[in-house]
Amino acid sequence: MENNDFFLAFDFFVSFPGGYRIKDITNGNTDVYIVLKSDFSKVYIATVFTLENIKTILRNNNQKWFWAQDLLVVKDLSRETIYQSIDEIMRDESLDVNLIFSVANKTYLEIVGSDKIREDLL
Repeated sequence: MENNDFFLAFDFFVSFPGGYRIKDITNGNTDVYIVLKSDFSKVYIATVFTLENIKTILRNNNQKWFWAQDLLVVKDLSRETIYQSIDEIMRDESLDVNLIFSVANKTYLEIVGSDKIREDLL
């Protein structure tokens, strides 16, 4: 069971468009919305991959290269690792988050079609 207090410490929250349904945290990928708690109108979009998943994709498709828009590679797909990785990126003043991730053209509440945070997508 995850400690929900852990997620309260961040200036953003992560929403999983299809819900958090990770079967193997060491070999997978998932789309995420990164929403600033101070401004629900700014939503960053990312696809989070593990390195093992990229290797699997290359091997299964007999490819020599891999590319994905808004790519973020993490050591595993646990919520803690995803949050900590995004937090490090957001806090690193040498990085421009607007160049790393795309910005959605809708607010978070418009994206999820609700007037409140969809807890089932967190």
